[in-house]
Amino acid sequence: MAVQNENLLPSTDNTISLGSNSKRWSDVYALEFHGVATSAGTVSSISNHSLNGLQNVSVASPATNAVLQYDGANWVANSAANPTVINDLTDVSSSSPVSGMFLRYNAGTSKWEATTVNPANITPTFQGLADTPSTYSANQLLKVNASGNAIEFFTNPGYITNISTFTTDDLTEGSTNLYYTDARWDARFSNRSTSNLPEGSNQYFTNARADARIAAASINDLSDVNTGAKSNDDVLTWDNANSYWKSKAVAIGSLDGVTITTPASGQVLKYNGTAWVNAADADSGTFSSLTDVGISARANNAVVYYNSTTSKNEYTNSPTFDTLTLTGNLNLSANSSIGGTITFTDNILPIGVGSSNTDAIGIKSDKGTGSRTAYITWSKTDNQWESYYSDQTGGGAPFVRASLDAVLKGNLEAQVTAHLLPSTTNTYDLGSTTKTFRTIHGEATTAKYGDLAEMYAGDKDYEVGTVVVVGGTNEVTSCSKYSDPTLAGVVSENPGYLMNRDIEAEFPICVAFVGRVPVRVVGRISKGALLTTSEIKGCATTFSKGSNQVGSIIGVALEDKTEDGESTIEVMLKRC
Repeated sequence: MAVQNENLLPSTDNTISLGSNSKRWSDVYALEFHGVATSAGTVSSISNHSLNGLQNVSVASPATNAVLQYDGANWVANSAANPTVINDLTDVSSSSPVSGMFLRYNAGTSKWEATTVNPANITPTFQGLADTPSTYSANQLLKVNASGNAIEFFTNPGYITNISTFTTDDLTEGSTNLYYTDARWDARFSNRSTSNLPEGSNQYFTNARADARIAAASINDLSDVNTGAKSNDDVLTWDNANSYWKSKAVAIGSLDGVTITTPASGQVLKYNGTAWVNAADADSGTFSSLTDVGISARANNAVVYYNSTTSKNEYTNSPTFDTLTLTGNLNLSANSSIGGTITFTDNILPIGVGSSNTDAIGIKSDKGTGSRTAYITWSKTDNQWESYYSDQTGGGAPFVRASLDAVLKGNLEAQVTAHLLPSTTNTYDLGSTTKTFRTIHGEATTAKYGDLAEMYAGDKDYEVGTVVVVGGTNEVTSCSKYSDPTLAGVVSENPGYLMNRDIEAEFPICVAFVGRVPVRVVGRISKGALLTTSEIKGCATTFSKGSNQVGSIIGVALEDKTEDGESTIEVMLKRC
């Protein structure tokens, strides 16, 4: 290894390099480098070094937010050196500052210290401040300079004098602070209400305040009321001498004309000619104790009658009267009975005269055949006598009209000579599902509805007007082909006459085959056209004249259908 004992200098300044980009020294050791530039290759081992590995750095176990601070010999980690508040600075001493303090530099401690304002430390004159003029003359005025960074004096231009001599008349009205005028006040005040004014000692009215005021008041607060001392059950009476209402007791002893002195239990008030006074009761106070009453025991609903044998009034539940004359009304309950002979002084027996009953009044009897109850009544509605009977328990509805002769004889079955009418239309049945007539004989019957029908077992429930044929899983099913000779009829809702009513089936179907019914149809239909089954389930269609299927004609259309598709029309059923 060559040893250099003297300075190695280039022959010309800033022209010769130590090494080159292709021939570089592996390591260079020196106290100082002097040159224009230095360069080095990448040190591949730099990622294996840390800041703490440097010889003049000590950062073992640094705290969060710690900084490196030079202590005169090394760089060390110091969290206190990281300032977060002004007092952390080394040249500041402002511990425990209070409001109004400022920092003032102390040359003795070389620090900025927190201190309060000391008038001795403030420039005592306005003149001489950094932003004020150094000289001025009497009567000059102050204003901010044109640059807006200092105060300057200016001479009175002449229009500013003693302001105490000025009024608003000397000032031009601006756009914001307007002068007061009555017109402006009236206009402003006219659209204001108490809602715009804060509530003062004079409080605004509210229902809650009024209710609270009333609840807290008493009758004695009124100007013409002076109750004074009050007692239970006192009343207010008018005192004309004092012109106010006052409290007064209303006990019986306080009434005029009544004198009560030390009353005792059981005493009564007796009139002594001048006043009512309390006195002992001379009687026992019961009806039985009277001298002309002979009652040893009382019974419920008993009556009092005079017994001439004992010369006393006595009780009895079965009084006997030789003659009983009534000058008023004799009211009997529903279960009352009268035996013997009743004689009326009038030849006319009034029944229900003056009664509030507005329907019928008359005679009821259960002496008819069996459990039958017969009635003879006068109808106030129809102004006529009516006779009828009832087979219901207690004689209630429904009622059956019958001739008066039949009712009187009790032979209603053989004596019906008038129309047998229900009391209310479309309400009662002739017979029932459990009580039927064996045979009904008559000259003619009428019905509201217009078809003859019979019950059959269907595959399911079908809507009214559905055309059905014989077939399916049971007896009838909806049609599904044109001109089907197995035609059964049309589903009806309200047949005029129904046969086979009590059929036992899961889906009992009412099938009409004679009369007038609504029918489901498809296609255009002309009134009078013959109808037959169609390929549309449950619907009828026009029968083609070229077809000849016996038994497939449903009937004749009673109305036109001018649109395609399905709807319902009225049809006169006609089997052929």
